[in-house]
Amino acid sequence: MIKIDGEITIPAPYHIVSVLFEVDQIKRVNPKINKIETLFETPDRVGSRYLQYYDEHRGDICV
Repeated sequence: MIKIDGEITIPAPYHIVSVLFEVDQIKRVNPKINKIETLFETPDRVGSRYLQYYDEHRGDICV
């Protein structure tokens, strides 16, 4: 498990590749969106990428 900012827990074997957007930047474009899109990949599937979302209000990772 990887903990980020003491709030988000990401189950192994996932790890963060990159954060695509910050919530504030997204809200400037579309006020209805309140999620950060984060790209994940697993080391056992090289090249595979998974888009998952961080819900800023609950601190949950959801597919």
